[in-house]
Amino acid sequence: MTGHERSGWRDEDLSRRHRCWGPDVPAQDIDALVAAVGEQLNIFGHIWLEYDRHEPVALGEWKAGTAPRDQHQDRALIALADRANLPALLFRYWKAPVWTQLWHFWVMPLNRLGVQWVSTGGLEMGEADVVWLLYKMRDRTPPDQVVRWLDGLIDPDDPDAGTPF
Repeated sequence: MTGHERSGWRDEDLSRRHRCWGPDVPAQDIDALVAAVGEQLNIFGHIWLEYDRHEPVALGEWKAGTAPRDQHQDRALIALADRANLPALLFRYWKAPVWTQLWHFWVMPLNRLGVQWVSTGGLEMGEADVVWLLYKMRDRTPPDQVVRWLDGLIDPDDPDAGTPF
């Protein structure tokens, strides 16, 4: 967990959630996009490098469902992804009101390589679909424990069951 997450500058829930999807879908937050509004700091999003076996597989912009988009930032992210020959995807997410419930996503490609993974207009996806997409981009399969958690067969509030990871 980063200092920005501990201080509330970043969306700690998203980072924790991504870790629940298992150790085989690592990601590195590569930005710190915050803006001062009065005395509060608002998050605009995360740009994460999705990687596997020490190799980058995609750049993802993860934004809360109501967060504003920044066209300048989008263009810079697309240019970076294109130069690195990586797909760029926008992941809009809506948190479930309870930790044990799955989240909801809208995933949209931002560049031509992103279209190989998600159709041009974007796609509404459940959390399980997003997790399967992240594993597929790495040519991997989610561990059984993650699949069971996503299918509701493991209760993360049960201290004996625990969260997937």
